[in-house]
Amino acid sequence: MELHLPDELRGIARFAWAAIGRNCYRLGQGQGEYLTCAPTLLERWEAVLGSPHPELDGSIVATERQLAAAIATAEDYVRHTRPRALDLVDLRASWRHRPATEKQLERLKRAHLSPPPQISRSQASHLIAMLPHDFGDSHHNPQTPRIKIDAEHFRKAWGLW
Repeated sequence: MELHLPDELRGIARFAWAAIGRNCYRLGQGQGEYLTCAPTLLERWEAVLGSPHPELDGSIVATERQLAAAIATAEDYVRHTRPRALDLVDLRASWRHRPATEKQLERLKRAHLSPPPQISRSQASHLIAMLPHDFGDSHHNPQTPRIKIDAEHFRKAWGLW
């Protein structure tokens, strides 16, 4: 199974953005960092860095009138400031077709997710990118309800009818 970009980003994005709500997209960069791109009340698209480092968290990396321009600016930001993340965000990276790693599966379990047994590294990465960086970690509320991702839901989410 291969990661498919949200329809709105096809032909625009070169990196593995995930839809995390209506008109909201997230790009996981590893090390607990991610970019979120969403519209503002001022009819602009804004890309904001989420980071476990307080001095970086909430940094605005792009403010553009069009989604395509905001995504392009955000991707340029990654290319220039996060070169180690390039293999992670690359849609065509060879690792995406391999089975999920134990570390990925453990992270999903800590987040109370039950992924299908044949989940790929790409799919696990996609799911992890949609989580807040601290969701499922030791200080997260253990009373959070479990989320079951069944095979049918997973196929639909990945466009694999």
